Amino acid sequence: MWKRDEAVKPTNQGATTPAPAPTIVPASVAATQAESRRIERDLVNIGKSVVIKGELSGSEDLTMNSPAAKQLVVIGNGMVGQRLLESIAKANAGYEVTVLCEEPRPAYDRVHLSEFFSGKSAEDLSLVAPGFFADRSNVLLKLNARATAIDRAAKSGSIDLAVDTASVDTGDGDKGSRPRSRDEHLRSADFFNAAEFPKMTYKSTGVAFSGDNPTTIDGNLTLLGVTKPLQLTVERFKCNPAQGTGKERCGGNATGKLKRSDFGMKTGIPNLGDEVTLLIMFEALKD
Repeated sequence: MWKRDEAVKPTNQGATTPAPAPTIVPASVAATQAESRRIERDLVNIGKSVVIKGELSGSEDLTMNSPAAKQLVVIGNGMVGQRLLESIAKANAGYEVTVLCEEPRPAYDRVHLSEFFSGKSAEDLSLVAPGFFADRSNVLLKLNARATAIDRAAKSGSIDLAVDTASVDTGDGDKGSRPRSRDEHLRSADFFNAAEFPKMTYKSTGVAFSGDNPTTIDGNLTLLGVTKPLQLTVERFKCNPAQGTGKERCGGNATGKLKRSDFGMKTGIPNLGDEVTLLIMFEALKD
């Protein structure tokens, strides 16, 4: 059931007609007109870098009309977060969406999770339509990523990242008539060896600041059981002031270059490149 936040304006004849507001939300969220206006205000005030906590909204769908917001970060990819993404995709409003998911797999049916023990597979319980992320260049799903803290006043911070190596997804997961797909090959012992080394991790040891903004992050990358130092360069960092009862939000992108052969991943070299660029996207709330 949908509820439209409507204003009432007089006509020339003295009657009244409803004037639709630009934001439409489900009735579960729009319990009052004030709540509808709060959601719209938050989207507009945050500006070009928008953060929505879809899991906390209680919504099943959301249609937005916020011309000031073009970059969207969705925290969480549960049922609510996925429905939000589907609505954004359907609206085709020109958003660049980044999805931060702390779990190793995208949205699945938690309500019927016990059916996994009666024979249903993880694919059966998935709430994500096949190709939903792979077919959309403007939607980036990040699994197993977490920013733990950034303290601008103390000029300190930390990043603790864990990636499920079996989650590698190049868009080629269907082997067809081939012995295996490209994604299956990447998960094999030739590359990520996901069976023996299910996690790739990065833990920071220090963060350098220029003024209020972090510029470089020193840390250790562990891949295929090998740990080596890796410095990341912070290419983008931005903080948005607190809105209402919310907290100040800061986030950005950091990149670093490594040679996969240093970690024992040598298959295909030199026909396949040895140098790899690691991109980490992070976001944190001020305490």
